[in-house]
Amino acid sequence: MKTNITSAEKIIQLNAEIGTDTSANADPLAFLNSIGEASHDKKQRQYPEFPDPNGEGKELTERILQLADAEDQLKLAKKSLGELVTPFYFERWHGQTDPASSIRVAGVNKAVLVTFTARLKKLKELNELDSVKSLLKGKESEFFAAGWELTIDGDEIPPQVAPQLVAELAALFAKYQCAKALKKEKSVRVASVFHNQRHRLLTPEENIAFNAIIPIVASIKTKGIK
Repeated sequence: MKTNITSAEKIIQLNAEIGTDTSANADPLAFLNSIGEASHDKKQRQYPEFPDPNGEGKELTERILQLADAEDQLKLAKKSLGELVTPFYFERWHGQTDPASSIRVAGVNKAVLVTFTARLKKLKELNELDSVKSLLKGKESEFFAAGWELTIDGDEIPPQVAPQLVAELAALFAKYQCAKALKKEKSVRVASVFHNQRHRLLTPEENIAFNAIIPIVASIKTKGIK
């Protein structure tokens, strides 16, 4: 069992409460330095071969691979359509703060929607915004703040101490020798109003330039579109 504890966006206030340096050049997440980074490495495994005495497994495998190729082609086509429509999306809603989420694209007999979500590519460090700060006109702090998560890996905690340990949290980790269960992962929180305000704050060209560096998360809907 894994339990996630996510911070609020008011990191500066939290730093002040615990006495962390909050000067301009200070790392707002310095108080997490004693916590290990979450590991995403996966070890390569050797897997046994299915004997497949009558060849049925081979036939199914070939069919799956064919379908996978078709799925890859579909994903590429969706990605290409999304990239084609994105400049029009920013041009259409420039100056407005309540954009429709989708752009309709007609086919021969049916249509699809290119949908732009209120999400961006995940950012881990605020310095990833450095290359777009000039586009944000000094307002980056209104829309972006350092965020953090503490992850408790329940598998690393002895069941007999888990209820008490979770209740008392980090203060008791060292006492129960479960430090490996505590991991951190940084991210950048995007204010929800940014996705609407960007059409007033940035020109279409600036939105396109920003999107080339930090893309908006878009998807393609194909069902039920008339």
